Amino acid sequence: MDDGLEADSGFERCHAELYRIAQRELRRQFRSGTIDTVALVNEAWLRVQKGESAWQSRGHFLASMTTTMRHVLIDYARERGAQRRGGDWIQVTSSALDQLEGEDGSVDLLAVDRALKQLGERSERQERLLEFKLFGGLTTEEMAEALQISTATVTRDLRMATAFVRRAMEA
Repeated sequence: MDDGLEADSGFERCHAELYRIAQRELRRQFRSGTIDTVALVNEAWLRVQKGESAWQSRGHFLASMTTTMRHVLIDYARERGAQRRGGDWIQVTSSALDQLEGEDGSVDLLAVDRALKQLGERSERQERLLEFKLFGGLTTEEMAEALQISTATVTRDLRMATAFVRRAMEA
């Protein structure tokens, strides 16, 4: 273990950063205020506690939390869509998704999730990188650390992943 991130100490050491990531993504992605930063981070933490409890590094911890926050947000979007008449899905906006925007400037979170899953069938690493970018706002360096690859590989894979997701969403 690089920096000894046990479950509780990892959360405590990255607590402020997790809230910053969650707050930024909620502000950028959800127009409704029905899920808040505290709820997102706490739900993600509870879920991650059920599985992995030791991380190799800070980057590994943030990557795990980002993946879990993605699942929380997708589950939330599905639940909201099921509750609304006609399955009206939650729309998101994110600067990382600029190329995927519809005419109204928003992106369907569930369509993004479907496209990411298709990408994952082709390249799990590209799926993870785009997930880190979209749902966690991780930097190129943090993504490289989490997956133990070079920053050049991160940049190249993100370009390919974004193009794939854009095409998948247009289909």
